[in-house]
Amino acid sequence: MHRSVRRAVIIGNGFAGAENQCYGLIRALGLSHRHSLYIQHPRSHLSRFDLVISPHHDYYPLTPEGKKQIPCGLLLVNLLEEMWWVGQRVLTFGALHQIDSDALQCAASAWHDELASLCKPLLVVNIGGPIRHCRYGADLARQLTTSLMNVLPTCGSIRISFSRRTPRQVSEILVKEFHNHPKVYIWDGQDPNPHMGHLAWADAFVITADSVSMLSEACTTG
Repeated sequence: MHRSVRRAVIIGNGFAGAENQCYGLIRALGLSHRHSLYIQHPRSHLSRFDLVISPHHDYYPLTPEGKKQIPCGLLLVNLLEEMWWVGQRVLTFGALHQIDSDALQCAASAWHDELASLCKPLLVVNIGGPIRHCRYGADLARQLTTSLMNVLPTCGSIRISFSRRTPRQVSEILVKEFHNHPKVYIWDGQDPNPHMGHLAWADAFVITADSVSMLSEACTTG
């Protein structure tokens, strides 16, 4: 019997980066105005659900027991255009998010006055923070500084953003090196956040490997 999804329940953990993936999925399903949000407590076997959709990178290092629950090779393809699934467990190539053509068009319009006039090509640099599988500190900042210096002659403009997780030693090195450079703008963390504008207007991205969400958003822009 055919069944359709009429209402979505987001089981969140209080962190925007995780819950944003859920909002991206319900947006693609047309359920943005028909959902509820609850605190995360997913201590249930996956067989209790009709369909489980999760990023592949969350399950790659699974325990033997976990690998039995999520068979490899089941993928969600082109989330914003069409959904293919087999069985009840689906793995996505990257992180789910809310970036689609409509969102990019709105951001391009909202940030037109500030970003449209910048010299091209525009390079956006998004810097996150170290995690268990991606550790870095001042070494990354120095390497990144050298790399950006090498590409500066071929860039029209560079805009750098730090996340809340960026270590101070990383941000201080980059700020010290580039704060007076005429081609470089460093976001100071104050609202409004230019992230959506950067996605809409950038010609190229440099993104630290700790954030699959930021990488997935950039890939969506084409």
